[in-house]
Amino acid sequence: MSVSKMLSGIPGFNDDTRAFCSIPARHDLSRRIDANFLAGLVCRHIIERDDAHAMARALAYDLVRETYRLGPGAPTGGG
Repeated sequence: MSVSKMLSGIPGFNDDTRAFCSIPARHDLSRRIDANFLAGLVCRHIIERDDAHAMARALAYDLVRETYRLGPGAPTGGG
């Protein structure tokens, strides 16, 4: 299975609001873990640096927008 195929099933970092103040720190840690994983793949020549950059953006932004349909024209929930 390719790395990009594996990552396509991840909707990004999901969190709840019970500990609202710590959400930014947990998201930051998640992004750092993802970046470290991708950097390891680059260092082992499994993926190219440009691909790692695209995957990092997908994990932090694109996949969650796609999963939760937050793209242009997405319903706002306002009624």
